[in-house]
Amino acid sequence: TDSEGSFVAVAGHKDVGSGIPMGGIIGFIAKCYDGIRPLGATFLAVLFGLQILRVVREGEQGPGQVPYVERFGWLFVRFALVKVFFDRSLDVTVGIFNAFASVSIALAGTDTEEDYYNLVKTAMTSSMSNESSLGTLFLLVIVIGLVMFLLSCILTVMMYVATYARWLQLFVMLPFAPLAFACLASDETRHFFWGYLRTIVGSALAFLITIIIARSFPVVLVSTLSIGALVTIKITAISVALGVVIGLAGVTFLYILAIAKSGSWAQAVLGS
Repeated sequence: TDSEGSFVAVAGHKDVGSGIPMGGIIGFIAKCYDGIRPLGATFLAVLFGLQILRVVREGEQGPGQVPYVERFGWLFVRFALVKVFFDRSLDVTVGIFNAFASVSIALAGTDTEEDYYNLVKTAMTSSMSNESSLGTLFLLVIVIGLVMFLLSCILTVMMYVATYARWLQLFVMLPFAPLAFACLASDETRHFFWGYLRTIVGSALAFLITIIIARSFPVVLVSTLSIGALVTIKITAISVALGVVIGLAGVTFLYILAIAKSGSWAQAVLGS
């Protein structure tokens, strides 16, 4: 459909759903958009009809007021502008989201999983090289491995949920773009448009915050390993292992909490 092609064009992909999380539902979302758009057009026409009736009812109100014909002129200019945004509601909505997505891609950089693995591996090796006790090394490997495996699984799930939730929110809200943009036609309904726009920007900003959090995690993890190796009291093998594990578990739990709070942080940035 035209809407499906428009979405793909704005998203920057030649193939429908190519490179887009949950891209398989784009066709369904386009059908929903096409189904709701006539309702939005009707709503737009009703709102402007009410505006025309208001101008007619008010009529000429004296020499100090805006002339009757001029008010009609401005009303139709306003209608033309709103109609342009209404026709491009899908492009504008997706374009706003993609503007933040492009910044997210730039912040993510070109680092690979192997780069992160080598970074953490070097820090772990440096931390363990200061331990002369075989028992300490054994506990560090076993305890840290078990704790970090469980926490990293939770963090990975949270990453996937946060990322896919932003795309799902965009897909669910896209079909209602015509209704939101139609609300620009009246001063009484304009706050619905701004609420819709704020939600889209908030979702995109939360996506960007998620990328920032994910990008900073390996660096913070490495610094925690380095600090843990310096400040741990080396009395027994157990105390050494617990010192490092507590530091790593605390940082990982902090990032799990940060991912969960990314949406509320985005809304706080927008002042809502």
